[in-house]
Amino acid sequence: MKDWRSALLAEGGTVADAIRVLEANVAHICLVVDAGGRLKGTVTDGDVRRGLLRSLPLGASVAEVMNEAPLTGRPEENRQTHLEAMRRIQVRQLPVVDATGHVIGLVTSDEIAHPGPRPNWAAASSLPRGVWPR
Repeated sequence: MKDWRSALLAEGGTVADAIRVLEANVAHICLVVDAGGRLKGTVTDGDVRRGLLRSLPLGASVAEVMNEAPLTGRPEENRQTHLEAMRRIQVRQLPVVDATGHVIGLVTSDEIAHPGPRPNWAAASSLPRGVWPR
């Protein structure tokens, strides 16, 4: 995901802050990080719903609803490995962390399974439109 930083939330945030992050990013996940950028946990809309059902106020700490042991991927793993891991535990988002736990990316099952358009080298030809090479 190109704009994965929009999914970040400082660990001192509230449930209301997590909801704002969830609404603001297309991956629909909130990555809770410490001041150094290390992943502390994740929050999805389901986590928020379960918290609200327990009567947690919106001002409660995000730590009250976050998953403290989320599935993560490594940068050296390929996209297929990431997709298989997500399918295994039925999640749609996978934070990518380095060896020290710092968030360096976020992949989603949608972007892996349905990658965007690829450049068409034939259309990028330097020939004028309608002129064919001989």
